[in-house]
Amino acid sequence: MYLFTPPILGAIVADPHAVAAARTGIFIVAWSAIATGVGSIATAEAAGADEGTWPAAIAIGGAWLVLVPFARLFTLRWGLDGLWYAYAMAFAGVTIVQAAAAPFLLRRARDHARAGNRSISS
Repeated sequence: MYLFTPPILGAIVADPHAVAAARTGIFIVAWSAIATGVGSIATAEAAGADEGTWPAAIAIGGAWLVLVPFARLFTLRWGLDGLWYAYAMAFAGVTIVQAAAAPFLLRRARDHARAGNRSISS
């Protein structure tokens, strides 16, 4: 990704300052995608066990409670790059909270399954 970003951006954008600004954003979004994937993996079993409301609420809450305020603060300090930093921070934070909540959600799903005689893997 680091090797191919400059030629791809150069083919799309002619201004070197715009290329530099876009390159930083692409790198941060790419690394944030890893955090988002980990969060999805951590909560997939809970979502499959009909406990998907909480992982979704955590993700939405993270966007509004972390991304929006920190994007404002960081853009005042770092300009456009601050927006990308806030984006990465929000998705990393959401991933940590979802991963921490996953065992509790799975335990809750198993308890509901036992009460209703549904089958949930252990």
